[in-house]
Amino acid sequence: MKPAVRVPLGEIELPGGDAVPVGGQAFGPLSGPSAIVLAGLHGDAAEGVAAALALAAHWSAQPPPRSVILFGCLNPLAVLHGSHRWPGLDVDFAARLPGDANGHAPDRIAAALFEHLSQAERVIELGAPDPGLWEVVHAEVWADAKVPALQLPLVRLADRAPAGSPGAWGAIRLRGGRTGRVHPTGVANLVAAVLAWVEGPLGERAGVDVLTTFAEAAGVFIPRALPGARVVAGDVLGELDGASICAQTDGTVLALRDKPTAHVGSVLARLVRSPPGSGS
Repeated sequence: MKPAVRVPLGEIELPGGDAVPVGGQAFGPLSGPSAIVLAGLHGDAAEGVAAALALAAHWSAQPPPRSVILFGCLNPLAVLHGSHRWPGLDVDFAARLPGDANGHAPDRIAAALFEHLSQAERVIELGAPDPGLWEVVHAEVWADAKVPALQLPLVRLADRAPAGSPGAWGAIRLRGGRTGRVHPTGVANLVAAVLAWVEGPLGERAGVDVLTTFAEAAGVFIPRALPGARVVAGDVLGELDGASICAQTDGTVLALRDKPTAHVGSVLARLVRSPPGSGS
């Protein structure tokens, strides 16, 4: 087993006065352009952090063919509290890039991280599913991403990345799993997708056509299908207070509501439309 090389970014102070180092680990060859994997920018992206730990174990036993830097827990305070934003300062760490070397802790760490992002060949962010959803692992590729799309069956093309987010600096976001939970299958799928992307060739992919079903009334949603299932138009995806919620088209279930309570406008399901002539 080859030990990883530490990549420090800085440290943060805990309420009790202790300091926690923030950084990553470098695997594989130490020369040449690197791939970067980011996890734990938000504390509620539990499966991304779990996948990063599994990736660290995998690459320690079997180093990747190219240089990889893994930042597995970039916001340890938020992960500790399970909060989306940086506790105390109440800031969204994922939106702090390119950072400020003379600013508060989030900005200092973001500035150190940006030095690595600006030199990377490819960047992937392990993000969380949308709140309240159970999502199939898929890639979210920003329209202005500098890196070609992931080699995954499902690639959603998104609009221009928000200013300051990793996507604005070339990152592709890999999403999936269950909100705020660690699901073994979700973690395994995230790990497999990262390995295929980091260790395989880059290549372009067309985005999929996603249809979203919203709740038209408040109520309790009971799922009757599973994410990843193939369905045909009219199949029952779930029930909202006894009323059937049906598939609008032939395709694949990308996401289903994972929290029972739904409000008017809540997302109940997302379907990936099957291409014409592909069958169900």
